Amino acid sequence: MYNINHMENIENKTVSDLEKKHAAMRVINFAFDEIEKKYGTGVEGGVNQKDYHNLAHTKNVVESAGKIAALAIKNNKIRGTDVILAEVAASLHDIEQNFGPGSNEKESARIGEEEMVKTGAFSLGDIEKVKQMILSTVVSWDAGIMKQ
Repeated sequence: MYNINHMENIENKTVSDLEKKHAAMRVINFAFDEIEKKYGTGVEGGVNQKDYHNLAHTKNVVESAGKIAALAIKNNKIRGTDVILAEVAASLHDIEQNFGPGSNEKESARIGEEEMVKTGAFSLGDIEKVKQMILSTVVSWDAGIMKQ
């Protein structure tokens, strides 16, 4: 387990940092559970076992996102409250891996939005940041060169 309403009512609701942290933990744990069920742990399991986009990879990305976000705070590049958003985005970035490049990320962003809205703890701005972080993971290849 990882530690850290309706759409029209999100902006008007006041949510404490603690409530947002708990909501983030719920979304992250949802993502971990779904990824393990779908793609396995990295050692075994999963309906559609993946050698790379699996639970081990996702947990590593979440940990790395937290470390990078902490450095960004230290250098006044982001706000402290954005750390949990980076971790939520990291947990969701590979939740869909069966639709193909570009479509996987769009579906992962859609699922992320749906789960964040369910908590009632995130603003529309928070949700949009997470969606954009997930969509920024779209890559393509042109003549052997990776483009993002």
